[in-house]
Amino acid sequence: MWEAFSAVCRQRGRTPAADLIAHMTRTIKLHGGEEEKRLLATAEAELRTRRARKGGRPRKPPPNAPLTVNNDGRDFDTPT
Repeated sequence: MWEAFSAVCRQRGRTPAADLIAHMTRTIKLHGGEEEKRLLATAEAELRTRRARKGGRPRKPPPNAPLTVNNDGRDFDTPT
């Protein structure tokens, strides 16, 4: 199901995450009570803050990159 959903999202020019967030937001606005709408407003503000951070989210390293690096530039798997 996730593969099909992801393909449909790509066809619509959206990411699955963006589509799910939009769906959850609509559902809360249509069916939520005052408490749920308050929680939604708080979550939306937090999401705006996270997205506005300078530099955004750190990039993921390539799959074959060392997990982490010591201060001297050696990865932790390199013998001393």
